[in-house]
Amino acid sequence: MDELAAGFRGGTSVAGLARQFGIHRGTVGKHLRARGIHPIPKGLRLDDVPAALQLYRKGWTYEQIGEKFGAGETTVRERLHEAGVPKVARYGRAGRNLQDR
Repeated sequence: MDELAAGFRGGTSVAGLARQFGIHRGTVGKHLRARGIHPIPKGLRLDDVPAALQLYRKGWTYEQIGEKFGAGETTVRERLHEAGVPKVARYGRAGRNLQDR
């Protein structure tokens, strides 16, 4: 738990810590809250959507975009859908379902 807290305070995201320690994001959050740290996801702000869309066009996955902006995969997918990216299966489809929008 000390390593999780130190990593989070050092700037590592909850998702990054989950991957590093091989545990679920919810478990990371639970341990951080037990230490008095309340991680609040930054999310994908509306003014970040154009940059996220460009990364998606370059083939980045929802997960990669989420890591960059501190947002969850679902949030990224929803914001990009709102920006015109069609809904399709998530796995292995990065950038392939986007025409020049």
